[in-house]
Amino acid sequence: SVLLVDCSTAAGKTDCEEAVKEQQTAKGGFPGPVPVVRSGSISSVDEIAEAKALGVEGVLLCMSESAAEDMIAACGVLGMEAIVKVTSPDELDKAVAAGAKLVACDAALRQSVPTDIGTVALLDSRVEEPASLFAKPDDEDTAPTPQVIVAMTQLKDAKFNAIIAMDALQKAHVALDRTFTTFLLEQVASKQSGKFSKLTRTTALGGGNPLSSPDGILYEVQ
Repeated sequence: SVLLVDCSTAAGKTDCEEAVKEQQTAKGGFPGPVPVVRSGSISSVDEIAEAKALGVEGVLLCMSESAAEDMIAACGVLGMEAIVKVTSPDELDKAVAAGAKLVACDAALRQSVPTDIGTVALLDSRVEEPASLFAKPDDEDTAPTPQVIVAMTQLKDAKFNAIIAMDALQKAHVALDRTFTTFLLEQVASKQSGKFSKLTRTTALGGGNPLSSPDGILYEVQ
């Protein structure tokens, strides 16, 4: 697993520092620390250096930024993973040429990614309200599969190396958010097949079977 922290605001940067420190306390234990990745708006090499100072192990950045190539290079120099979001074949080619080893893309672009480049899917985990996953209808067996699970299954079938559930944990002090995040992690990691059911029975959809994983911080999750 990895933990993304939005550092677009001063409060987010403070949260990031606290997350890094908290994870460092897990060193030597089991499970070990979860790598922290800086997300949110980022557009300059200076912000890459700032991310390094925060102690993160990776940065999620967009290839559409004018300084994207320089930011990818800076991540390499500073020993951080650059997870580069690409939205077109042209952006993909530029990211690879700049040295990116991890790209985040949609399922349509996934097949165009070179085999030596890791692929990450960014799942819109808030496509519906989390509470809808846990409601108990009159007949649970006929309840429709939630959109987030359908989307996740499609991404797993597309053979991404990793899936990141964006905005899953918005408020750590809210029990529903924590439960929802745990639930999604279980669904991502599961390689079982079967009919989705409510939280009381968390059988997962999808067969999984991702591609073999290159080295890097993201590949503890499949």
